Amino acid sequence: MKKNQKIFFLMCTFSTSLLWAALPSKVNITTFEAQTDIEKLTGVRAQVADASVLKTPSAKALVMARESRDQKNYILAIKRYNYIIKNFSGHKEFALALLDKSALYQKMGFEKPAAYNLKRAQMASSGRASPMASEGLKK
Repeated sequence: MKKNQKIFFLMCTFSTSLLWAALPSKVNITTFEAQTDIEKLTGVRAQVADASVLKTPSAKALVMARESRDQKNYILAIKRYNYIIKNFSGHKEFALALLDKSALYQKMGFEKPAAYNLKRAQMASSGRASPMASEGLKK
């Protein structure tokens, strides 16, 4: 390399290192701070749920399913609700997933699956066996 190229390279390296040193090392924006900013802008109390903070896998799966629903990714939301329904039948999220899935089907215009999931949710909340176990899937 020529002498001018070496000097230019050293100057660029030195200025870049100064620039990086001037930047803050950590930027901490917690979900609480983001939540208060959203509340200030909209005037509505926002409910921000972070899946990594939740303790149980069923609660994490429910938050992820609701995020998919809110992003209008309905197919993924239904798949996630089905995952909860299949794997967490003894948890409180089971009935919530059925209710959310019923509401989603209602929103999409599918009346029969909406009514079926609503019936299952009511039976699950009352403590009876689900219609899937006793009657099987109706076509």
